[in-house]
Amino acid sequence: MKFKKIIARKAEQEQSLNFTQLIVRSLLFLLGLAIFWILLLITSNVAKEELFLSEIPIVYTWLISLLLVITLWFVYLILITGDNTLSKILRNFKLYGTFGIPSDVGLKWWTAFIMIVCLYFSPPSLYSNINALYHGVIFEGKAILSEDGRGRDNRFVRVSVESRGEQYRFEGETKQFGSLRNKEVHITVYQGLFSKYALVEPAVMFNSGNFLQEKRQEADHR
Repeated sequence: MKFKKIIARKAEQEQSLNFTQLIVRSLLFLLGLAIFWILLLITSNVAKEELFLSEIPIVYTWLISLLLVITLWFVYLILITGDNTLSKILRNFKLYGTFGIPSDVGLKWWTAFIMIVCLYFSPPSLYSNINALYHGVIFEGKAILSEDGRGRDNRFVRVSVESRGEQYRFEGETKQFGSLRNKEVHITVYQGLFSKYALVEPAVMFNSGNFLQEKRQEADHR
């Protein structure tokens, strides 16, 4: 009798969610993910006005970010929707032809699409924001951005910065750093959770910003 109850309970657990339950669970999952993304963008210091440089090639940071999103989507499939067997997971990749896609499978793919859209609006990348949760300052000051060759394509440029006898190599977007190459900038080099990164602003902008801040402080004292 007890054995039959165990089998019945197991069969009940393996039953697919009804569509309403799937919608509710998916919305709660996306809500939790949105809160996580917002907190990440607030906590991280890379989604600011300064220009971003990455020690890792930027294309790689996007590939790592995409892998993170795919991993999260599989976690969603296994823990949230109950696709906890290989056959259930593979069902989401089955080609249904002219008969269309079942509504539950379509909802799961829409969830993946929304996650990828969120990834796109996490500049400079999801990996870079997670990496910047820890931001220990290695160097801050004025330096010359020396060109150190092109990135893997013309969209990116490699630059190097020398400080206290050490040379740091980074990659940035050509359209952002094209006018700053071989010029003096204000740069802050950080050690992130996994790799180094840097935030840059032209020295002129930095000096004018400090000048305005000093003037405001003088006005407040008066």
